[in-house]
Amino acid sequence: MKTPKYVKVYDTLFSQIINGELQQGSSLPTEPELARQMGVSRSTLRQALALLQDDHLIQNVRGKGNYVLGGRDRQNMGLETLSHPLHLCCRQPVTDTELDIRIDVPSDYYIQNLNRKVQAVVVCNHWYKNEGQVVAYSYTFLPIEVTTQAEIDLSDARQVEEFLERGLYEAAAYSSLSISQTNTGRFMTMKYRMSAEGAYTMLYEVIYDRDNTVLAVSKHYVAEENCEILVYTRPACCKHERS
Repeated sequence: MKTPKYVKVYDTLFSQIINGELQQGSSLPTEPELARQMGVSRSTLRQALALLQDDHLIQNVRGKGNYVLGGRDRQNMGLETLSHPLHLCCRQPVTDTELDIRIDVPSDYYIQNLNRKVQAVVVCNHWYKNEGQVVAYSYTFLPIEVTTQAEIDLSDARQVEEFLERGLYEAAAYSSLSISQTNTGRFMTMKYRMSAEGAYTMLYEVIYDRDNTVLAVSKHYVAEENCEILVYTRPACCKHERS
């Protein structure tokens, strides 16, 4: 059986990406130019590009073209790991961040979600950027008692960010994570627009300590076209024996 032309184009571009000829973050030639180089029609080229997108090797950015994401390291962690979920599902690497911190009174909403009464609530708006472009956003709130116990200086944004990124997960025993599609990212991300399509993947995260007390609640938003959910499954620890 003859190999389809789009598969040959896919194989060529795949090899160039994996071998580093097309480096991560670089842009592919325009479609007309790339089709000319490959000696195929644009429709054939687009079939190959669609496969590369499915395999998370390239990403199409509307109005800019196709960019190389690079091969996924299969040793990476998935969402089954207790760590910041945005870094596990956002396709583009984070090169810069922006953090806004405020102190709120404990409204019914906070009390209900934190499942306890607190003196005050620390609210954090956290934007994640790749070369100046916002690629993800987190809305996190936690009892001020949690930051006090961890001796976090709320006037020091870098210290707060370090706690949100790593300290919370080191103090946690486990977390719950629910995933849904939403359009609320259009206004939740506030001053930045992340998605050309206006569709977002939201990860609702609750972090608990060993006493089952809520340490923090987060709503993480990633543009749908920039999100990849990866979960590694493993055999159960024990097998039930037949009686």
